[in-house]
Amino acid sequence: YTSSYTTVLLDWWSPIFDFPLEAGDRIAIPFHNSGGPYVTKYANVQTRGIAGGGIDFVRDPHTGENWALYLGNGLRCAYSRRTESYPTGVVDTQVVAGSPAAWRGFRDGATLQCVYTQSTHTALSESFDSGVTWEVAVTIPGVSMIGATRNDQGIHILGKATVADGAIASGDFVRLVLRRNDVDGEPWIVAAKTKVAGDLPSSTLSALVESDGHFVWMAKAGADIQLHESTDELETLAVIPGAE
Repeated sequence: YTSSYTTVLLDWWSPIFDFPLEAGDRIAIPFHNSGGPYVTKYANVQTRGIAGGGIDFVRDPHTGENWALYLGNGLRCAYSRRTESYPTGVVDTQVVAGSPAAWRGFRDGATLQCVYTQSTHTALSESFDSGVTWEVAVTIPGVSMIGATRNDQGIHILGKATVADGAIASGDFVRLVLRRNDVDGEPWIVAAKTKVAGDLPSSTLSALVESDGHFVWMAKAGADIQLHESTDELETLAVIPGAE
């Protein structure tokens, strides 16, 4: 949400109005969304950031805080707040060096989390100081992440195997479940790593969401988006009929 102004973090283009904005530009919003019989105090601003590999946001709707995870000098985390101008140089830190192929950010209480894939492995990094510093919590070799989501049971990752591992062949769809661990000095463990069964998409362009144990995987199918669902923590997937 925003009030009167918003600051552009990346090069931007409007999906409705044809004008480009450079990173760092500040734009005024002369209108607000209307909801029912009244005009709301804040307006949604729908934008698309142009960045190599994409961009992911972690937001706190109560405080207006926003963390943007984007590719810059490595994978970076930038902080902004609804009531402030973008504080350049205050919080704009490197999560990991290199150029991850995919990443997803979460917030668990006061802890920021970022799952990302580099080369032939996937990793989870955490920040306990609002994104100022990051540390690797767990690394999973042999899996390239496609999508990830989290709930009270842990972090759930869909990916593809990059090497064979027991019953898992290279190229198989794989599901990972990361859970917090209170023993042996390890903050996280890989609680599950199994081959995904059922209806599998031919494309890996996807988004993964979860609600009350019901997982939905949105995958590209030709010119359409096909929905796959799971109720067993992604052990199996089934196409939702007519959901395209």
